[in-house]
Amino acid sequence: MHGFSDSIFVHDVERKFKVFWVFIDMEILKTPFFQKLFSFLQQSTFIEKKITFVRFIGPTMYHAENAVSLSWNIYPQRVHINTCYNMIVKEITALFNSYFDGELIKYTANSGEIYDQRVKSFLIRKAELFESYWYEIESFVYIRVMIEKSLDEKVAHALSEWISVDIDIVQRSPWFSENVKKAPSNLS
Repeated sequence: MHGFSDSIFVHDVERKFKVFWVFIDMEILKTPFFQKLFSFLQQSTFIEKKITFVRFIGPTMYHAENAVSLSWNIYPQRVHINTCYNMIVKEITALFNSYFDGELIKYTANSGEIYDQRVKSFLIRKAELFESYWYEIESFVYIRVMIEKSLDEKVAHALSEWISVDIDIVQRSPWFSENVKKAPSNLS
């Protein structure tokens, strides 16, 4: 198992992704869906829409044998947090509508909690979750877009709420070998 983790600032994303692709050779990451999503998730996309940031971190990347996780933490100024969140959800929805031909399960939540080692650590103010099954390349993709709020009173007000975009990909899952006959394209 090869582990790879790093956090970078967005101005360095293009160079970092080139390095990242050397370590990760996953067919799904080369699809138009992901190429366009990664291009969209750059700070310059939001600046063009007059959204200003306190901080913009990402992507953080983790890689294992047949899986990869990517995460962005985006800290727009408070007045822009809902606009920024809506832009991200709209873009991901449009990408699924244009470049995806599998099963998509979409969830919306207006509240929630995140527990870390049984301790409530964060509140979820809003969330959109996309669970997708990519039949042709036998992969699962889970995308979560959430507005999170820290419960730590020591965190500066400007950094106490942020948008997290988390992507988890599992490639070549055994689920597909057992269930490939159930894929819609194979139904008579």
